[in-house]
Amino acid sequence: MTAPASLPIQTPSTASDARPLAAWRVRWPWVAAVGVGLGGLVLTAAGSAVGVIAALGTDAATFVLAGFAAASALVGVAIMVASRRPLATYGFRTPLHLPTARGAAQSAAGRCRGVRNP
Repeated sequence: MTAPASLPIQTPSTASDARPLAAWRVRWPWVAAVGVGLGGLVLTAAGSAVGVIAALGTDAATFVLAGFAAASALVGVAIMVASRRPLATYGFRTPLHLPTARGAAQSAAGRCRGVRNP
């Protein structure tokens, strides 16, 4: 199965960057989607199990778990990059009032600079 026809296809602007879109041809796409979705769960559970089996301390176990969760996130990002689709396809949207929010954050940070905590 290839990408649905409703998604926009990006065409290369020049012949030098003509790389085809990544397409996984699978017989049952819902099985592949469930498998990829559970991959993050399995990696995070493995990180937790490593911390328990190795009898690590609280801090070390937290770092191991964070490492496995980061690996899980990187796998997801790699799949998104390999598909060469825009981030909006995956649900990431640019906020409507981003410049206003950015200005408010800078203004708030500027006011807090001179304040000292007792």
